[in-house]
Amino acid sequence: MPKSLVLTIIGPDRPGVVEHISRCVNEHECNWLASRMSQLAGNFAGIIHVEGEAAELGGLQAALAQLQDLSIVVAEGIATLDTPQRIVTVTMLGLDRTGIVREVSAELARHEMNVEEWQTDISPAAMTGDPMFNGRALLSFPKSVNLTSLAERLDTISEALGVDIELLED
Repeated sequence: MPKSLVLTIIGPDRPGVVEHISRCVNEHECNWLASRMSQLAGNFAGIIHVEGEAAELGGLQAALAQLQDLSIVVAEGIATLDTPQRIVTVTMLGLDRTGIVREVSAELARHEMNVEEWQTDISPAAMTGDPMFNGRALLSFPKSVNLTSLAERLDTISEALGVDIELLED
């Protein structure tokens, strides 16, 4: 019976990092199921979900440990419950300032929102060049959660931070 691992990998970014990792996965007959990878502040940062037989996964872990300059954390995949969930997206856009992620994530946690994905970046505003925060979060939550209450709280945070925050039902 196949098992799965989640690999978190970080190290200096350079051409070929993904190829080295994917070669290890392939050579150990494991299946690359999902991943998120990025270059952040000169570092390669990746999260990869792989599946395979226990012996192959053990060999994969040993091979990955031999890769130069990469720190790798391995966690066993955990089966999730298939409880009915709803999905929403929250987008955030405004002049960058400290506390945006903290304020929004705290409110999401209070409303039982589970972060499935969260992406942020800073880019220059078109006219002024000022740093603009741009974020997008994909969230799952139980059907019992009151979205009206969450939307009202996000509006309050939006006004306080001067950041446009939208809640979009998928």
